Amino acid sequence: MTTPHPASRPAPATPAAPRRALEPARDRGAPWTWEVAGYHEARRALSDHRLSKDPSLVWEVAAGAEGAGQRWIRNIANTDPPEHTRLRRLLTAAFTRRRVEQMRPGIEQAARRLADWLPPAAEVDLIASFAFPLQVEVTCDLLGVPSQHREAFASLAAGMLAPGDGEHRPASCHAAYQQLGTLMAEVLAALRTGAARCSEVGIPEGPDGQPHLLGALLAARHGSDRLTEQEAHAMAMLLITAGQEPTIDLIANGVLALLLHPDQLQLVRRYPHLRASAVEELLRYSVPVLAAPRIVAEDIEIDGTTVPRGSVLAVMLEAAHRDPAHFAAPDTLDITRDHNAHLAFGHGIHYCAGAPLARMQAAIAIGALVNRFPRISLARTPEQLRWRPSWSARGLVELPVFLGPC
Repeated sequence: MTTPHPASRPAPATPAAPRRALEPARDRGAPWTWEVAGYHEARRALSDHRLSKDPSLVWEVAAGAEGAGQRWIRNIANTDPPEHTRLRRLLTAAFTRRRVEQMRPGIEQAARRLADWLPPAAEVDLIASFAFPLQVEVTCDLLGVPSQHREAFASLAAGMLAPGDGEHRPASCHAAYQQLGTLMAEVLAALRTGAARCSEVGIPEGPDGQPHLLGALLAARHGSDRLTEQEAHAMAMLLITAGQEPTIDLIANGVLALLLHPDQLQLVRRYPHLRASAVEELLRYSVPVLAAPRIVAEDIEIDGTTVPRGSVLAVMLEAAHRDPAHFAAPDTLDITRDHNAHLAFGHGIHYCAGAPLARMQAAIAIGALVNRFPRISLARTPEQLRWRPSWSARGLVELPVFLGPC
């Protein structure tokens, strides 16, 4: 009998066996050699300057190769200070909390409209029919993708969704990514070269009358510093790719967890003020990103063991969230949980810049579904659900439900 891939299994229904704070990777097929599992150790590791996100370090240690970093499209997700500090500062100037909050009415309208379009009498895949199109619409609105490009954007974004991690994805996924990159480069080039206003190149203005995020990225300044067009393009592509699957997975995994815990679903439905804390607990309980890899830039001691420079280490977020030394009853879903300092969005300088938007979108999406469909139920048993094979993420291939009469 074949053992299921670790990410093909949902959150455990019974308490998991305790893990040491640091362990060798248990499956040698994993793309890392060490795993940090304890909550406090994981939190420290995520902000430890000796653990790098620059993949070129692996090549330098393994082969002494110079210029290995040229293999990667450099952005805030795979750079360290001072380069990361500079890029993060310019992104923060454009991607503000005020800009995110101004998106709320549009996201609420989109979620209600998509929920209204769902056929209550039929079996529905909530990912294909709700979570994915909502994510596409939110991303296009955030970036200001011109209306004439949105159909192509949606098609290419769908093409990037496929089982697998990184280079193990089908060639069609990489092709879709490249084509989407070309589309975004064209939009950015038009903005840079031309128009005094976004509307002149078909890009709508934001809710506050200012350019959407693409225009704001190009306009961002810190003194005389600004993003190059290549850096702005890399930033836009990162916001697309880093936001797409984790947010879709957050919504789908969250709905599934609530359907499997009717008492918690009833609380979400009955008490709207609990939806924000529900999202936090869903992020902890069924975290979309299972592992956060780091490269050891200099020898480091964790839990009494020296991990040598050049090692690839994974901060196991799922295990950290089930650490009984930090969370009371960690295997229990409790949307009223206090002191829920989960690590789903990371910690330290690489804390996810899109966290406020993901939280808002998930709370709105789940609220729209539970309001519109009081009798929503799973159309499969939990054992019949299909999960994407991935070392670093937990995501359903589809979420079939019966919506029931409204």
